Parts: sequence; structure tokens; C-alpha cells
Amino acid sequence: MCYNLSFNEDVESIHKYLPGVKAGQLDFDFKPSTYVSGFTYPTSPVVIWENGEMVIKYMQWGYMPAYAKGNVIDKDTNKQRLLNTRTERIIDDPKSIWYRNRDKRVLVPATGDFEHRHISGVKGKKTVPYYIQLKERRYFFLLGLWTKSKIPDASGNYPDTFSISIRNANPIMRAIHNGGDNPYRMPLVTPPTLESSWLNPDLSDQQMKLIFDYEISSEELEYWSVKSLYKADRYDKTILDPVTYEGEPPLEAA
Repeated sequence: MCYNLSFNEDVESIHKYLPGVKAGQLDFDFKPSTYVSGFTYPTSPVVIWENGEMVIKYMQWGYMPAYAKGNVIDKDTNKQRLLNTRTERIIDDPKSIWYRNRDKRVLVPATGDFEHRHISGVKGKKTVPYYIQLKERRYFFLLGLWTKSKIPDASGNYPDTFSISIRNANPIMRAIHNGGDNPYRMPLVTPPTLESSWLNPDLSDQQMKLIFDYEISSEELEYWSVKSLYKADRYDKTILDPVTYEGEPPLEAA
């Protein structure tokens, strides 16, 4: 599942990679981050369609569903948050919260993501973390859905929250994300034209399905194993340095 990202760019760079976007909200002190864990429910810059234009907003990663219970956002209500959205539930499951909120779409900027590969035989380890990025594009946008939390935070504010869409993995990502509770999944990564289409307010379910059907090829990705992400400092650039583990077998597409 997509629980860990990298966004090593400043907010202003969004204007470069997504021409026409408006600075709807730039008062948040955001710093480029080498490693971002979804389980910290971080506040991140995202892009939505608002009042007829693309606008930068700040939202918390971790979609707070309408059915969540609690009086204030705390460690207990955070357990009800949803970091990922399965694409097949957005248009194929009318009973799901994703179907009912499929018109609230968001673009989440990223420079890469992390997944753990389950390996037997690696000295002292059961899983090895990998970093994955695009070969030809330094920067890309992940597709997701957002909602406003109905539970306030400690300051009495009702934050906007988002989830990242995931799909069945391509062959190389199947080999990397090969274990855990939900193996063989990957973030929905698309070409720039489909990224922009995602925010189109007139996007039909049929057009949405064409986006979901897109599978980035293994050849478009580059990847390598990195050091442990346990208690990693989000600003530590050495996290992206390649690491070779004793007994780590070559990675082959599944």
C-alpha cells in the first residue's frame, strides 16, 4: 500500500509543473521532505478544482470518513483515517464512501514513494525498503479524493483530508510490494495529460475508468533498496542513498 512518499520540492514548484495553478493558500510553512509517513497524518500541499480554476490547498493526509466517531481529532480518531483508496471502489461500488465522493478529486505532488519488499534470507531482516521514482520525470502528481473532516482538531478547526488512489501493481511493483496485508498494489501514476484530466469537473465515470485502467510500465520506473525507514528523519537526504543488503536477491519483475 502507499503509506510513504517523498516530496523534495518547494510549494512554488507546483506552478512550474502544473501551469495555470493558482496560489490559493501559501501561508503554511512547508519544507521539502525526503520521507513522509502517512501514519503521521502530515499536512501537505495539494491541488484541487475550486471556483473554476486549479488551486493549491493544504490538507492532511489521512481521509477522515463521515462515519468516523469522536469529539476531537486525536490518536483514537486517527485510527479511523484512510490513507489509500482502491480505484475499483470509486466507480464500481455505489455503496462505498469513495463512490459518493468521487467528484471531490485532488492531485498530490510527489517525487517518489517507498515500498517494502518481503525477502527470506536477508541477514537480520524480513523486509527491505525500496525507493521508487520516475526515470523521465523528476516530479509527478498522485491522484486522490478529499473531504472535510466532521471532527474538529484541538484548535476547533475542521481540516480538509485526503486519500491517495491505488491500483493493481505492474510487474516490477508486484516484485517489490510482494507481502503484507495488501500486497501487489501501487499508487496510481499517470502521464501529465491524465493528471490534469483528473481535476476536470465534467469528468465522467467512463473517463474516470480510462484513467484507472492506465498502467505505467515497469520500464518507466527506477528503484533501489534504501536504509531502514524506522524513525527516519523526514529531512534526511541520505534516506535516498542506495543500500545493498547481504543476501538480497536480484529484483525480477513478477
